[in-house]
Amino acid sequence: MTRDEKDDLFYMSNRFVNMTLNGEPARIYGRKLDFPIVSQISGPFHGEFSWEAIKRIVDKGGDFEV
Repeated sequence: MTRDEKDDLFYMSNRFVNMTLNGEPARIYGRKLDFPIVSQISGPFHGEFSWEAIKRIVDKGGDFEV
């Protein structure tokens, strides 16, 4: 996956209203990491995902689970 594709996913997480983690709104953190963190905005849950997994989950609606 290219840096531009990773950047697009990262920036999309700031605008992607339906991105959730365990049913709560979530964002991607760690744009330059090999395994960034998807974290609830107002909750305690987070998880590391590969960029490929993030893209696959976002393409299917953005509902992450840990």
